[in-house]
Amino acid sequence: MDLFIDFETYFDSQIKYDLKHISVTEYIRDPRFKVFGAGIAFNGDPVKWLNSKELNVFFKRTNLQNCTIIGHNIKFDGAILAWHYNVLAGQWIDTKGMSRAVLGKSIKNHSLATLAEHFKLESKGHLNTNGKLTLTPQEEKELADYCIHDVELCREIFDRLVIDFPTSEYSIMDQTIKMFVQPKLKLNVPLLRDASVEEAKRRANIFAEIGIDKSVFASNVKFPVLLSREGYEVPTKESPRKKDEQGNSLKIPALALGDPDFLELMENGDERLKTLCEARIAAKSTLLETRSAKLASIGQTGNWPFDVEFSGADQTHRFSGGSGAGGNPQNFTRGSVLRKAVEAPEGFELIVGDFSNIELRIQAYLSKDPGLIEAIEKNRDIYCDFASAFYGKTITKADEKERRFGKTAILGLGYGMGWLKFIKTVRLQTGETISEEQSRKAVDLYRTRYNQIPELWKKLDSYISKLCNPEGIYQEFGLPVKFVFGELLLPSGLKIRFPNLRRELGERNQPEWIYDVYTKGHLEKRKLYGGKVLENICQGLAGEICKDSMRELEDLVVGQVHDELLILSSKGLLASNLGRVKRAMTNSPSWLKEMKLDAEVGHGTNWLEAK
Repeated sequence: MDLFIDFETYFDSQIKYDLKHISVTEYIRDPRFKVFGAGIAFNGDPVKWLNSKELNVFFKRTNLQNCTIIGHNIKFDGAILAWHYNVLAGQWIDTKGMSRAVLGKSIKNHSLATLAEHFKLESKGHLNTNGKLTLTPQEEKELADYCIHDVELCREIFDRLVIDFPTSEYSIMDQTIKMFVQPKLKLNVPLLRDASVEEAKRRANIFAEIGIDKSVFASNVKFPVLLSREGYEVPTKESPRKKDEQGNSLKIPALALGDPDFLELMENGDERLKTLCEARIAAKSTLLETRSAKLASIGQTGNWPFDVEFSGADQTHRFSGGSGAGGNPQNFTRGSVLRKAVEAPEGFELIVGDFSNIELRIQAYLSKDPGLIEAIEKNRDIYCDFASAFYGKTITKADEKERRFGKTAILGLGYGMGWLKFIKTVRLQTGETISEEQSRKAVDLYRTRYNQIPELWKKLDSYISKLCNPEGIYQEFGLPVKFVFGELLLPSGLKIRFPNLRRELGERNQPEWIYDVYTKGHLEKRKLYGGKVLENICQGLAGEICKDSMRELEDLVVGQVHDELLILSSKGLLASNLGRVKRAMTNSPSWLKEMKLDAEVGHGTNWLEAK
């Protein structure tokens, strides 16, 4: 049985008690939280409005444990059900997540209003109860009508999305929602409070330690100049307002605190770049100290919801991290106090499994490159192998600088990167400045040493035209994906979409494949070429492998970031579950049985100790 539901609750933007100013967890666990009512409907029955008193009676009398509960952004409604009514679903389904999976970046966002417009349904409408703690009978009737329409829209949108949503994905969606709605991990509140104090001290001293004035880091003009002067590539994005004479969006630095490219600099840059980015944050906000304080506050209210967005990653259907519980867990960097603060409850330990070089392995076996496959199957260190060939001497793990260069090359050159970008990538990730000659040598060495990967780029490049054929379905050279009109079909049935794919003259007046995607609500053009197709395929397949492991481990999974799975195990079953996690993460997928997978598996009382 399906239950469609949508709660209506009190909020007040004037006192910053709303979801624009605080997280979902803080909002729902706040003493001011108040439910006005909810719209509910079983299956295709008419939608009913139940006020707060009627909801209490309904949930006491109705057993929903075997029911599938469906809503738009169901983590919000599910958290209310679980935390305030002690109601758990047999399965959770989120139409917002379904929309991300089915429609991807072909629409500007996945709000109920946008989806209603996309599917040509009756408009969502608008009703403002901002700041109203109590409602008059007339106001409640208007709210009830508004809510009933929202539930009707949700059900109609579900009926349209379900046609293209793979059945196998429901269980994974349910797992990601349970991580939030039924949290099992705890936060070490004293540790987080101490971290907040230390961050405040560090923030006060960081500019003196760097020796650069705060005004440079606070400036949107001076900070990009500083990065360029120090040899780092400044990421860019299309301006939502600034246009050229032809009306095209101008490129501006992507260095705002919420820009994904800026966060990537923080995560993957060398130590100098990370320090500069941290100083940027320190100059622009109090994020470094307030995040610890916010998590400490949440930790006092109960277990910590692990927020993962189903099909949240750009194009490829991998998970992204959400901020519904005080911070995006994908931004809890390795070695950080934030990971140390995430703990298993008493009597349990946290197991962390991390896939080893998962995209590299997919590249190797898809391309059938003998050199890479041999290195993988003989458990050789591929980074050292490449560095040894580049430097002309044996490189081991003890040669940290040279091995880091080898790692940058292996992970960076597999998707067609050229010599110029490789110089910038090496500078970004290692802090080392290499010459044009050295860069060309590394690129040529990679393409010669692992020659089947460039061959695969060429094949995929020739196949892009197949995506423009509305009649054809193509599957060639042993790839586990199908080329369909405007889409790559993954083994699960999920689709990597390339909306409005076409040929256009590029910057060098040469024809290029171009497609359109929405990024933060703005339509932008992207290039498509063989290396990029391979990158999309590898990332999409890596996500499929991760989901296969999650299905096997079921409710033991309590979190997921990048290539890591977080598993909660009772201490008595620790040895058994360590083996179970290792098996689940090293089983070859049915669509590429010859591929050898590996994973590092550790355990501890907290996330940092386990990984």
